Amino acid sequence: ATPYTKSAWDVYNQLKLFHIEDVTSVPINPPNLQDFVSEVEARNRDLSELLSHVMVRRTRQDILEEYGREDETGREYLKMGDERRYLPNRHLQTEDYGLHETYADEDGVSLYSSILDTVEELTFVRYSLGQSDYLRPEFADQEPYSNLSSMGRSIRGLMKSNLLKRLESSLPAFYDSLERMLGSHRVFRRLLDDGTVAVGGNLSELINSGERVETILSEVDRVLEDDEQAVYDPEAFYVDKLKTDLENDIELLAKLKERLEPFYAAVQENPKQDDKAEQFRQIVSNLWFGSHDVLRRRDSANKIIVFTQFADTARYLGESLGEFQRRGELPEELSYEVTTGDSASVEGTIQRFAPDANDARDAVTTEEEIDILLPTDVAGEGVNLQDANTVINYDLHWNPLRLIQRIGRVDRLGSEHDDIYALNFLPETELEEALGIVERVERRVEEIGRVLGEDGEILSPEDNINKKYMEKIYQEEDFEGVETGVNEILGSDDLAGPASDLRELRQRHPDLLAWLEDRDGIRTTMNWDRPHDAVVIVYKQGEYATPYLVAFNDGEANIESEQKNEIVQTVSCAVDEPVATVDQSTFTDRYERAARTARQAFIREMGERLKFQRESRRRASADRQYVVDQLDRVIDEVDNREQRETLQRYRSIVQTTSAGQVIDEFGTLRQNGVAGDDTVDAVVEIISRYNLEDQFEQRREWANTQDE
Repeated sequence: ATPYTKSAWDVYNQLKLFHIEDVTSVPINPPNLQDFVSEVEARNRDLSELLSHVMVRRTRQDILEEYGREDETGREYLKMGDERRYLPNRHLQTEDYGLHETYADEDGVSLYSSILDTVEELTFVRYSLGQSDYLRPEFADQEPYSNLSSMGRSIRGLMKSNLLKRLESSLPAFYDSLERMLGSHRVFRRLLDDGTVAVGGNLSELINSGERVETILSEVDRVLEDDEQAVYDPEAFYVDKLKTDLENDIELLAKLKERLEPFYAAVQENPKQDDKAEQFRQIVSNLWFGSHDVLRRRDSANKIIVFTQFADTARYLGESLGEFQRRGELPEELSYEVTTGDSASVEGTIQRFAPDANDARDAVTTEEEIDILLPTDVAGEGVNLQDANTVINYDLHWNPLRLIQRIGRVDRLGSEHDDIYALNFLPETELEEALGIVERVERRVEEIGRVLGEDGEILSPEDNINKKYMEKIYQEEDFEGVETGVNEILGSDDLAGPASDLRELRQRHPDLLAWLEDRDGIRTTMNWDRPHDAVVIVYKQGEYATPYLVAFNDGEANIESEQKNEIVQTVSCAVDEPVATVDQSTFTDRYERAARTARQAFIREMGERLKFQRESRRRASADRQYVVDQLDRVIDEVDNREQRETLQRYRSIVQTTSAGQVIDEFGTLRQNGVAGDDTVDAVVEIISRYNLEDQFEQRREWANTQDE
């Protein structure tokens, strides 16, 4: 449903489910999926060059434009059989709350800035053991220490971003995280004093379990016996420096926890002390009684989903709703339930919240139904919740996909609701009350960027901050603008616009399109906003085509771009765009020189593709042949007929497979000099792991069908 969540490698991994080889006939350059995606990640190629061949992505706007009809009131619908199916209208609204009031002391002085300063001061030494400050250079390239450097920086960045997200999500979520971190740091320090550097495997899991210090220490010896990966030699580290920075982090965490304890106790007793929770109460009340200003006329919040990333926050909000009801500040008849990834009966809870969407109306009584569902993102994935018409996003959005997925839980074709609503919490500090949304978002981004520092550079898009998208979320009242923003960020829909334009051209100007398609090549001119001339020309061989933008700077013909989306945008124009006037000699000169330049580039490109494919096949052939030769030697020494037939079948399977991952395995066997019976064992394991026997049978059946 969402092929791209963190990086282009998400798309690669999904393609590999059915496109096992890396060498590909998909017309991309280089003609190797792994190499191409590496180029995309380096921003040398555009992912849309691949996606345009393997993905069909239709937004709701695409569907309505192509298949939509209007009813008597002007509302668009889709005709499905004899039924009219409507898509609900979507409305976004930003809800403000005061960070300074949530994190303020008895005198009203906000602790928010000092909390950020403390997080920035933390060395996160527990997650940075591979740094040169702690790991001795002679161990840096040795196992198991070699992974500490790259892993450490990634984990440190994740820990920072997680703390910042929890800080904004809720005071209890942040406080509980501090408490867990402090406990694990103290255990790590105790073990370090005893000569154990607790890093790998089950030992780290035990330290982070949240158990009492004494309980963890009593289990350490057992874990060390069972888990060799957990043992790191203290001699590999600058232990004194390690202890100094560890003690510094423990002290900072302890002081911060101590300062927050009175606030934590206060909001647990009375959530009205938490400005965000109080804002939440007011929103729920206004939605319930139909008085919230986001609601369309005579509408009300039938059911409400409150999304948060953190189970701690979900549980806190559930407890807060109960406390507000006990204090008479919310209606007693309002029913709610918290569901997290750890909840035992998620399916039953979902049915009680959305019985119609889950075909459970007969199994759920009115008394059992839930009005407010408080799921974490994990618990809310892949379920139908469209009995609801309102989504509250309690956490600050750093990036787009989660918001799209959350609202997608209720925004479904055939929804009974004419309108659905998404309310998004946005914090403000005491210095920002007079600022607009864009300025406040910029401040949040600057704060987060300052605390993350260089660690933010290596975070995945999901864990990092995206200013452009945040502004879209909190500014837009039309959700279509947010979806457009997602497409821009992902770079996965760059050609959707031109494709849509082509559909519109076919519908509105069929004669013009027919005339264009009937011409032997298209040669025309238009004005553009550059000081020099340029020619766009396309070369094609088979299914592989490359457009070239050839620019004439200082009279020389040079290729300025081969990016399809960039070139399409350059030549796009209105139907009534006038043809630019160019004298015949200039036109001919530019065209012929551009054609020569582009043709030379295309020939080189096709030559490189052919060379690459040949080398890949040659390399695959050598690796495969090595394994075949080893099997032949074993077969020659086997007398048992049944065993010989089995081995010969394995040989046939090896000879006919061309999957890139399997060939890589053969290459490893060749490099390591695996021979004799060891080759047989390895081949059996490879055949089983990649299901090669079934594929071999399918190929044989297909071949027999062709013969018939």
